[in-house]
Amino acid sequence: MIKEKGMMIAIVVCTMLIVPLQLMALSVSFYIGDVSAVRDNKKIDITMGTEINSGDSIKTGAKSTVELVYQDGSKITVLEKSTVRVGSQNIKDSDSISLISGNITGKFEKLKKGSHKVYTPTIICAVRGTEFTVSVSDGGDSRIDLAEGKLALDNPYGSMELNPDERADTIVSQKPEKAADDSTVENWQAEKNKELVENPEEKSDQYDAHVSTFRVRNKSTSDSMDTYKKMVKKAGDQKSLEKAGENIDTAEESIQNDLLLNEASSASLENIMKDFEARNNSIYKKFKKLKEESNKVLEQQKKNYEAIQAVREAHRKAYEKIMGKFQNDRNQILNDLNMGDVKPKIDNK
Repeated sequence: MIKEKGMMIAIVVCTMLIVPLQLMALSVSFYIGDVSAVRDNKKIDITMGTEINSGDSIKTGAKSTVELVYQDGSKITVLEKSTVRVGSQNIKDSDSISLISGNITGKFEKLKKGSHKVYTPTIICAVRGTEFTVSVSDGGDSRIDLAEGKLALDNPYGSMELNPDERADTIVSQKPEKAADDSTVENWQAEKNKELVENPEEKSDQYDAHVSTFRVRNKSTSDSMDTYKKMVKKAGDQKSLEKAGENIDTAEESIQNDLLLNEASSASLENIMKDFEARNNSIYKKFKKLKEESNKVLEQQKKNYEAIQAVREAHRKAYEKIMGKFQNDRNQILNDLNMGDVKPKIDNK
């Protein structure tokens, strides 16, 4: 009986590996001033309790704020003159936050498993119970100030952990670095915005390297897809199923991270394009070309995401077939077993 219970627990664990957890929806809990939202290229009204869908963008004007709350009570406050995107239209039920420009603050409840994520054009913040501020300059550079808890920072160039009262800066196409100076967010953004105006060519080179990095990672992911398919095809027992599921989970997370990072950097490129369109045509054309390249990369990222979903579905079917066979065999054994033959006889003498 103990062995049977253990096997049933193992089946439940395996099921959890192949069935994605239901993500928590976001809704508007507070707002003041000029707050606008766009869904499917159409403006939607913002009121208290408005549910925010994957792919929705929110923008705040001067002296305006909006607070978004998850079902677990975690909050993101979008400060004035900021633009955020919730999740992605390309990832079903995604509810991460991408800061395109401006500033947000976050106060997140501790999760038992996994983490909330905040993206910028340059960095991924994995959050598990903490208070922080994220800022993005006009050129897409990012700054993270941590007040409480811990943050895991990651991008294609490196990773690090941030502790309370520490700050990290991330320039486009570079790894995150702890910052030693104590400049205010306002001063940091003003300096970064000035750098973009005075030397847009340098920022163009940084984005060129950034887009190229995603292109290389795309190819590597595409080339690895056959490996995941073979792992599922060869899986013949619970252990191999679990191993395949773990690899699929890791691949899917990497694809999602790259896609969301690229979407954020692509949105930043579009903002830079608009900024230079009327005042410097040659710079405008450079960033327009980079935007077009970023769009091409995104199309391949979407294909990679669809491909890993297909592998996940194949894994689900393999699980049902293999574990279902185990259950059928188990039932057959129990049915064939004559319990009267194994029942101990009682001697009444």
